[in-house]
Amino acid sequence: MKFESQNNRTERLPEPSAEVRTNIEGAYHFFNNFGLSPREDRLLHGEPTQTQLDDLAAWREEHFEGGIEMATPEIFDQKTLLAVSLWRQREGENINYLLGKGAGVEVTLRGRAIGRKKKDITFPYRTHSDFELYGVEYNQEGDIGDIDIGTNEFWKVFGGQEYYPTTRTKGLFNLPPNLLHETAQPVQFGDIEVLVPELELLFLDKLTKPESTPRAEGNDAELLAMTYDLNPEKLHQYAEEYIIKPALEQVDQDVESITSNQVTAITNNLVAKRNRLLAEEGVADKTTVVSELNADFALAPQGLGMKMIGLHSNYFTSLTPDMVNEELVVIDQAYIDALSERIKTSVQEQIEACSSIHARIDNALAKVQSVNN
Repeated sequence: MKFESQNNRTERLPEPSAEVRTNIEGAYHFFNNFGLSPREDRLLHGEPTQTQLDDLAAWREEHFEGGIEMATPEIFDQKTLLAVSLWRQREGENINYLLGKGAGVEVTLRGRAIGRKKKDITFPYRTHSDFELYGVEYNQEGDIGDIDIGTNEFWKVFGGQEYYPTTRTKGLFNLPPNLLHETAQPVQFGDIEVLVPELELLFLDKLTKPESTPRAEGNDAELLAMTYDLNPEKLHQYAEEYIIKPALEQVDQDVESITSNQVTAITNNLVAKRNRLLAEEGVADKTTVVSELNADFALAPQGLGMKMIGLHSNYFTSLTPDMVNEELVVIDQAYIDALSERIKTSVQEQIEACSSIHARIDNALAKVQSVNN
């Protein structure tokens, strides 16, 4: 495959960090050994042979440390240059993907978001285990291994990475299909341009799905807000639409599904008890079977979350024989409705963290403000 120019932009871009530029310049000389060299867009161009691609893949594997793809800033810069060159993020007016999550934040912190004012602040590098590619157009119902995305060169060198469709990220859901691409943020990274999600989307994505080992100075979302001025109104609007609303919609779906499963689990438990009583005593009337199930769950400490053949103690309340038919299926609609309400309350408690996202945004921005002052 012959790599063409990513775009024909000629405007002067902001000055990038000296370290990134030095690392990228060094990478140009290194990758020239593999048939790749920069042109006017400063991305790598060429037609590497199969042997050269095999050598690049071997180089990538050699530069893992303890399973970490990019353990040093130099390797991060080199692999980022190679990745966005082997598979262009932009082809003409079309965008293929964005660098999201941790890698996207790192690019934005180490580079300079074009059109956004960057504050005079720097942070130490954080290691990254892979690239997270956002806004990839593919059939979400299919197996990613069977989906024709990217280029053969990219797959040969980098193999499988984390891919997310246009309608969601790691922490955001129900995105309009065009939102990620239309709001993509170009970042000057050395002499190249790298595309990441809009900074407000990137902040929320990282706020809801933070890294397990943050830097001492703060987590990725906080560092992003320390480095660039974010729009609080847009943050809250996005949070409402792409975090809270999808979570609340999921509650209704989950309640219906869980209720159905619990009703089925009641029958399965009753049938199991009837079969045991028949085997041990030769008789098993409905009243005895129901009484034994009630007794079992009466012993379960409240809130323990005991399960028995799929029946959850936090949801179950005692039955009376008239609530089930001869096949031991629950027929009392009032009991089923009450069960559904208990489940709904439980699920709503589970998503309380999502509903508190507005306070978390304000707290993060307040922390940033106190640090900047």
